[in-house]
Amino acid sequence: MSDSEFSPSTVELQSLMTKRWSPNLLWSVVACIVGGLIGCGLVRAIDPFFQFESLSELGISPPPELIAKYNAAQIAFWSSNYALNFGLIGLSLGLTVGLITTRINRILSGLAGGVGGLLGGALAGYVLGIFVAKALIASEDQSLVQSALLHFAIWASMFAPIILIVGFAQDGPVNAASYLTVGIVAPFVVSVVYTVASSMIFADANLIKLIPQSSLEQGVWVLVCSVGLGTGLYFGSQGNGQSHLAVGPTL
Repeated sequence: MSDSEFSPSTVELQSLMTKRWSPNLLWSVVACIVGGLIGCGLVRAIDPFFQFESLSELGISPPPELIAKYNAAQIAFWSSNYALNFGLIGLSLGLTVGLITTRINRILSGLAGGVGGLLGGALAGYVLGIFVAKALIASEDQSLVQSALLHFAIWASMFAPIILIVGFAQDGPVNAASYLTVGIVAPFVVSVVYTVASSMIFADANLIKLIPQSSLEQGVWVLVCSVGLGTGLYFGSQGNGQSHLAVGPTL
């Protein structure tokens, strides 16, 4: 062997490319299910936190001023509540992914993942809440493609920051960027699967609403999306670098 094989630059590069975050399938799925259930439970306990503004009945021929106030109240209602709701879901999902699937820098990963999910969920929830409110005001039929894109946008806005930040805390910047693909692809797949499945199982469901209304629909929503995200996390974390901690937390 030549001395160049043990040069500092080679050793340093190998160290940077060695992955420390590679959870097994069980812990990946468990983390996402637990986070999704906790977040959904918090939402059910407080929703709607921001109440709809009290306005006069529109009546048969309401004046334009009253219609404008009603539309503004709709937008404020959906955007504010979605910002809070998805901020909570993103927070709980980020915490559980960071705490359950890691061994190195676990507390840091959990806190960082929670903050990433909180910010991503709150921002996307607010923006998409405006879109949902306008769609409900227009009372137009929504296509499955449009519904799937909305669900993809909200899950990707939560999951991608979580995976990127936790990956950075675990493996540094060299490996962290590769997790961003996982954070985008997995939400896309689960959104398509959920939208198609929900349209067949719940024929009367309004899929333009990002959080289903009934308990049964919410249960299907959380489980389908959580299992899909956890599975995506597992497969996405296996192919980058060399892992030496391919297990979950010690119990």
